[in-house]
Formats: sequence, structure tokens, C-alpha cells
Amino acid sequence: MAEAVQRGARKSALRAPRRVAESATGTDTQARTQSAVRALTSPEDVRAALISELDLHLSTTMNKHGRPFQRKTINAYVNAGKALSAWIGASQHVNAVGVEVTSFTDVDVSTANAFFRW
Repeated sequence: MAEAVQRGARKSALRAPRRVAESATGTDTQARTQSAVRALTSPEDVRAALISELDLHLSTTMNKHGRPFQRKTINAYVNAGKALSAWIGASQHVNAVGVEVTSFTDVDVSTANAFFRW
């Protein structure tokens, strides 16, 4: 019984490790973080940032069963997003409303069906 209590007291292996910003040069952490941010100047940059955000979101949340998403599942979603992004950027597509598709939010059902046929 003491072993069960001891096991329960340990941190879960599924818990994401805390990231500690260590300043080797003594500079301000906030200033280093702000300098690492890139401006999103093109639709490709915006789509890549959204895919990166999706990866981070799935890596840090739980599925409907209360367990973390498997890395294979996350990679499948990220690769599908990258394929859609490449397809959007490869040529001009127009959705059913007549808007040129340049972002994920412009994709409607007919555009998604054209992507799946591709």
C-alpha cells in the first residue's frame, strides 16, 4: 500500500516538462523572446505558423478519453496541414463563393473536395 501511495506521489510521465528559460548571458528573457519572433509577411508564413500552432496545441492537450494525443496522430494532422498548404500555394484556386483561396479559412467544402481529389 505504501508503494501505491509512493507511485501516486510521483509526477506523471505524460506531463509535459516545464521549460525553464535560463539566461546564460544575463540578458532579459522577454527581450530574447521578442527578438525570436518573425513577422508573417506572406500567406505561406501564416499557414506555416498555423500548422506549428496546431502541433503545439495537440502536443499539450488531451483527447476525448483524457489521454495525450499520440505523436503519430499529431504528425498525421501536421502532415495533412502541410499538404493542404502546399496545394493552396502551388496554384490558384477559387472557392464556391468566388474568393481566391490563400488561407485555410478560405477553404470550403468544394475546395476541400478538390484537394482530396488531387
